[in-house]
Amino acid sequence: MKKISPLLAALCAFLSAGAALADPPTMVGRLSLVEGSASIRHSYDPQWTQGGINFPVIAGDGVWSDQGSRTEVEIGGAEARLDETSELDIDRLDEGGAALRVPQGVLNLVVRYLPPGGLQVVTPVGQLSIRQPGEYHVDAGRPNGPPTQILMGVLSGEATFSGLRGVTELHSGQGAMVPPDQSLLQVVGIYPTPFDQWAEARAGQLAASQTVAYVSPDVTGYQDLDNYGSWQTVPDYGPVWFPSSVAIGWAPYHNGHWAFVRPWGWTWIDDAPWGFAPFHYGRWAEFDGRWAWIPGERHERHFYAPALVTFVGGEPGGAHVGWIALGPHEVFHPYYAHSDTYVIQLNRAHFHDEHEIVRWDHAPPPAEHFANNRWANQGNAGAFAANQTAPRQQMNGGPGNRPAPQPAAQPAAIPQGPRPGPQPQPQQQFQPQPRPQPQPAPAPVAAPQQPHPMPVPQPQPQPQQFHPVQPAPQPQVQPQPQPRPQPQQQPQPQQQPRREPQDKEHQAQH
Repeated sequence: MKKISPLLAALCAFLSAGAALADPPTMVGRLSLVEGSASIRHSYDPQWTQGGINFPVIAGDGVWSDQGSRTEVEIGGAEARLDETSELDIDRLDEGGAALRVPQGVLNLVVRYLPPGGLQVVTPVGQLSIRQPGEYHVDAGRPNGPPTQILMGVLSGEATFSGLRGVTELHSGQGAMVPPDQSLLQVVGIYPTPFDQWAEARAGQLAASQTVAYVSPDVTGYQDLDNYGSWQTVPDYGPVWFPSSVAIGWAPYHNGHWAFVRPWGWTWIDDAPWGFAPFHYGRWAEFDGRWAWIPGERHERHFYAPALVTFVGGEPGGAHVGWIALGPHEVFHPYYAHSDTYVIQLNRAHFHDEHEIVRWDHAPPPAEHFANNRWANQGNAGAFAANQTAPRQQMNGGPGNRPAPQPAAQPAAIPQGPRPGPQPQPQQQFQPQPRPQPQPAPAPVAAPQQPHPMPVPQPQPQPQQFHPVQPAPQPQVQPQPQPRPQPQQQPQPQQQPRREPQDKEHQAQH
């Protein structure tokens, strides 16, 4: 029998242990627009807290649009818009697909690209499975309101509704109306409400014409780039994006703040309306005095990171800590618990040698590599940023800058993985289609035959539950649970435990 060398066995055991670690999510959504006030409920905290733009949203989280408000959540190539007093829960968001739940209120969903595992919208009376890019409307009713039918409509595109009364195909201009007791199902013709018209105007502003040629649609926030910058091709780097609405002397990772967001820890929240994709994917570089974002190779799937910077200066736990945006082909070293597979996924679009990625994550690179410049952006004007509220740790591994030992006290553990949700549909490729005019209402879909079948009433040409937004305040409505936004408190930085090699040689400082 062939023997395995001790070195190979140790390497296999080490990689297996790394893969067994619970990695944080690599797919996220973000709050991209808040007109009025919105709240977020995290998977690890039943309390609602105030939400603002560019805050990440993951599986298990919920978003609430307050009375008199409208809120938008971007998830890759989809945009979910909530009318007032409406709730959206993220049941699932991973490589296997996305499942959004609407327990109450009104949702307008624009799907530009279907995720590989499909997209479903879950309501109290059934599930709407999106089959083509398009625009969709869901009205799940208001809490404490009069009994009303729930509507799942296709303004453009194609979907399948699955409920107690079976499966129904819905095409452009059609909707399924189901009462709360699900005693029958009607297919009716639908038309846009004033809220849909507002959502359609907003979707038109985000209709990316150039960005989709350079950025994969799994990059959350890519829709906002065309309106705030321009693309150019630069030798050795390919397509890069230059922001146009920035002040003289602007540099990345300066205008925003740090927030402690589980499960990653310190997360950069940028102030710019476009400030999500360029700060959680890709790298930055300076060209002739102008900063540009380099998204990486489009054919590679992109993975979310809380902040693509290196932390420098000061001592671990000290008050003065700064950060610099990572440059092209620089490895991001996560400062939270992770596996080797996770590191490779985060860096593959910019650094293709997987052995180098893993080696740099555990041991310092050759000294001559940084003989002239330690970091690519180190000498660029305005690249370095620091303040008293920065994370007081050297969190990004690198030459001479390894993460400090982590304290024993940690925040409460976060449930790993999304809440149980519907199974995704098989991957399909679709092309967006323009929204046609509403079609006449077809004959209703009868319930399955029973010993005493109930007659199905004729559908009405307009559904009753479409309620245009009125300027007057709504009747007093109390959501269940009622969000009680609380001012967020930035916790003291607590590094999460990460696996480190046992031998002292691998603990050398970069």
